[in-house]
Amino acid sequence: MFLLNISQDQITRIEISNPMQYTEIIDTKLTILDLKVHLNDNSFILVEMQVRKFKHWTNRTVVYTCKQLTEQVHENFDYDKLQPVILISIMDYTLFPDHKRFFKTYKVVDD
Repeated sequence: MFLLNISQDQITRIEISNPMQYTEIIDTKLTILDLKVHLNDNSFILVEMQVRKFKHWTNRTVVYTCKQLTEQVHENFDYDKLQPVILISIMDYTLFPDHKRFFKTYKVVDD
């Protein structure tokens, strides 16, 4: 995970959220591969690969990321133990035409 300076020994497990799916017709092939990388500090990183451009991708991603936060909540939940959610999206298109950099980081943090 060179984007985040995470060494391989920090990774405890990689979970395939949506396995690859292939149709019989090659022209309509659908491949979905979302990964959840579990780290030894109980945090995780979501990796999404996207080749199809969604009109509301930004909103979709916010909802997807928030869902990962709410899945951590359980009975007797302690908010101090809430783990951050990191999402890496690998895309086959430029998301924001005015920002054509190869690598871009956005953060929602409370300083």
